[in-house]
Amino acid sequence: MANNTYNYDNIVPEWNYSEFKHLKRVSNPRTAFARGYLFEEGEFYIEPWFYTQLTRILERFRNEHDEIMDVFFNIARKGKYVLFTRDINEPIFDDENYLLVEIEDIIEGAKLIIDDNSRGSDYGD
Repeated sequence: MANNTYNYDNIVPEWNYSEFKHLKRVSNPRTAFARGYLFEEGEFYIEPWFYTQLTRILERFRNEHDEIMDVFFNIARKGKYVLFTRDINEPIFDDENYLLVEIEDIIEGAKLIIDDNSRGSDYGD
């Protein structure tokens, strides 16, 4: 029988979750597929997809780093339990006690403007 214990801490080595190094990890996490942190009187989880998007926003808006993280933590304060997820309609786990948050909530809260600068495809029909 195969061992189904996985460690998803470093799927991508550059993901060091340094923004949360001041927090204690949840000792008995609900899932191995998202990092859990104790925060004030509650906890929050961050799905890997969400963290990827957060790091991309932090890279693109370096001057707004502190403001973006302030928005993140202010949202985390809104609920005792928070799940930062890719899609509120398909979270990594279902629990009605958790406030579900998508990356758009961070973008809007920080009032970031993301222009679609793609020029489309030159390979039309």
